[in-house]
Amino acid sequence: MAVDDFYAAHPEYSTRLALHIRDSSGDAFGAAAAEWDARFNNLTVEGYSIDIFKAVMRELPYAPYEFVLYGDRNGSSNGTYNDLLYQIYLQNFDGVVGDVTILANRSLYADFTLPYTDSGVSMLVPLKNKNKKSSWTFLVLLDTNLWLAIGAFFIFTGFVVWLLEHKINGEFQGSPKDQLATVLFFTLSSLVFAHREKLLSNLSRIVMIAWVFVVFVLQSIYIAKLSSMLTIEQLQPTVRGLDDLIKQGYYVGYMNDSFMPTLLKRWEFNESKLIAFNSPQDYHEALSNGTLAVFLDETPYLKIFLNEHCGKYTMVGPIYKTAGFGFAFSKGSPLVREVSKGILKLQESNEMLKIDEKLRIDYESTMVSVKGRGEMGMLEGEVKIVGELLEHEFRLKAQQIFARASSSIAPVQSAMTAQYLNLMSTIKNGCKNNKMKNNNISHITSSRFDPSIPPTIQEQENA
Repeated sequence: MAVDDFYAAHPEYSTRLALHIRDSSGDAFGAAAAEWDARFNNLTVEGYSIDIFKAVMRELPYAPYEFVLYGDRNGSSNGTYNDLLYQIYLQNFDGVVGDVTILANRSLYADFTLPYTDSGVSMLVPLKNKNKKSSWTFLVLLDTNLWLAIGAFFIFTGFVVWLLEHKINGEFQGSPKDQLATVLFFTLSSLVFAHREKLLSNLSRIVMIAWVFVVFVLQSIYIAKLSSMLTIEQLQPTVRGLDDLIKQGYYVGYMNDSFMPTLLKRWEFNESKLIAFNSPQDYHEALSNGTLAVFLDETPYLKIFLNEHCGKYTMVGPIYKTAGFGFAFSKGSPLVREVSKGILKLQESNEMLKIDEKLRIDYESTMVSVKGRGEMGMLEGEVKIVGELLEHEFRLKAQQIFARASSSIAPVQSAMTAQYLNLMSTIKNGCKNNKMKNNNISHITSSRFDPSIPPTIQEQENA
């Protein structure tokens, strides 16, 4: 019998949908939450999963339903989602609405609709505090040997130019003090291609071409190192995968009453290294003080946690793929097919986007966020100011300097001028845009009381 024919023949029938009680943590982004209003003696339901379910059921006007609170009116839950699904198997309820993960062992007791959001198991890992930043951090971008080589080449270039020019070029003559000052200023100004002195010797011109090339290469290396330090190097996770966890014997956390212990045992984790937590605040403290190396949970919940603690953690994975969140009905219920069709229609419409927008979750800080902005403030300011000053000075004097340059090095310096301007633009943009963005948006949920394995399902797994 079709669904619409069944309800036409039984107009008094109302599908009873059991709803999981609100978590005691009072998470504002509840996927499926319920509260009993004693003043008006009615049940108030809300949440991401509830909004999706109501939108689907609006397309099925012939299928009335009512929500039944699974728990007492004081807000105490009578069990987990596995317990709730078992109530469907016992025919005490017709369905379950909430952030219920579709699992193989659960499908033995209920039929699931198509998933209304993707999911999977991921790892929450603290970010490495690789360097304690200070205003002198720019000096450690290059190693000591390279700094010594630059200094040696700097002195050598100045000496060779002076040796070739001081006998024939009046600009390099004078008292020893004046000659030393001229050579040092000439070599230093060549770092930004702003040297004023005209070279008369062809050999000194060749030396300067080599030096200018070396300066250009060093600038490229320095800017690349600076960009890496401000972004990528700070965002490396402390653990990269399951192999690291197993080999190093790290402590791994998971939410109490979730299906993670079964999964971890399947991956041959040491049970003594597994720690259960009751709330996000608990595992946040454990990760912060180093008690816990990694926390495993489903991806939607970790995204919400990362949004509230941006810059301290990153998410690795998913390391295990699940079918997602779905609605559960009794075995053989014709509503499974009809609700699944409604979910497909909803996902193809704009209404799904509106439901997602109600959560007001910004995913830009989910995977990447730069840490230590206060420590890096002085360095970023210095780099930007120096870059702007150099660019301004160079724009004013470039034409005058290179107009007097020898024709033998003019083509080389003209090419490097254009490349230098691009580098200056890169240094400015790098300081302003030091946040990497990840706009990989998926449907999310939160505030769940994830299930432990009840005796009936556990026996099935052991079998």
